[in-house]
Amino acid sequence: MAASKALMVRNYQQLASFFDLLNARIENVFYLEQKTKALLGCVLLTENLDGLHKFATNRYFIDAIGINTIPDLEQLELESCVDQLSDLARFLDGSFASNGVETALASSKHIYQLISGQSLTASMDDFWDDEKSEFFMENGYLVVENFMSVHECDLYRDEVYSIARRERETETAFLYGYENSGQRVYNLINKTRSFDGVLMDRRLSSILDNIFDRSTFHQLYVMSSWHANILSPGAKKQILHVDASVPEPLPPWIVRLNVNFIVEDYNFENGATLCVPGSHNWLRKPTQEDIKKTSDQLVTLSAPKGSIVIWHGHLWHQSGHNQSSSDRMALLACYAASHLLEVAMEENHTSVIDAEQKQKMGSNLRNLFGLSHGIK
Repeated sequence: MAASKALMVRNYQQLASFFDLLNARIENVFYLEQKTKALLGCVLLTENLDGLHKFATNRYFIDAIGINTIPDLEQLELESCVDQLSDLARFLDGSFASNGVETALASSKHIYQLISGQSLTASMDDFWDDEKSEFFMENGYLVVENFMSVHECDLYRDEVYSIARRERETETAFLYGYENSGQRVYNLINKTRSFDGVLMDRRLSSILDNIFDRSTFHQLYVMSSWHANILSPGAKKQILHVDASVPEPLPPWIVRLNVNFIVEDYNFENGATLCVPGSHNWLRKPTQEDIKKTSDQLVTLSAPKGSIVIWHGHLWHQSGHNQSSSDRMALLACYAASHLLEVAMEENHTSVIDAEQKQKMGSNLRNLFGLSHGIK
């Protein structure tokens, strides 16, 4: 896992958000030339000007900063762009002093601070320190306590149980396991928006940014599934497995990451997840023989209410047996490396195909364009 970038803006998504804020601030008051926008965007992403030519045909960069084309470097008129950045910095903050030798980098940093409200000296990674990173890299999992308050947990828990109860009553519930002792509430984002805040929590973003970090300006990860899992009393344990649905040998880089939001105490008695520490580094899936050999190596990922439990998609793990007299529920956020999406999907057909066309497509054609997977 590479060290996280210490740049002002890490990716095109953040760059687009920054320019949205900037444009709203200066609209109809201060005109920023397209070439100056290109210069500012390049500095924010790379902290220098050397890479501007690399963005000349990059549609992600052009879309993010809201221009039509990147100016020819030979006709850039760098000095005038730097002057305009200094003028913009003074416009945004009258106290910004320019002595005539302000660089594009200094002006850009100041503009960024004024627009984003974030100090460049403040770490984006305070919640993910070296100790946590080393433990995760060695063991493939991590328990982070006190991520949510008890009050938040109770609200989230009640919301999910309400949805789960309604789906059972309307016979739309997804039940599984021995005597239907398990229930999954899929597609949570479409059923409630109560969890938007916790999903966008800056601390969680810091963890995900570090674990999925790679040398790119593209988005690092996407949500592959957001659902809840409820184990009734007596629910049996799962078979030992991994969550990376790729052929063996498993790649040395991360494919998937699971984050469990623990809204009820998570322990051996009520079926907390069990895992084989370090197995994510073996880069293979467990066989029947492995299951027998590692039975005495299993560790229970116990966690108090309010925690999050994180594990690597390569980690050998299984849900435990709920031996308690109560249901046990957890919220499951599953993330995947975004480049896996980009490798096979140049166009997001779920978005670009009109609703009318989707209605006309037969099931086989819908399957071909990836329109029917994961709808539960």
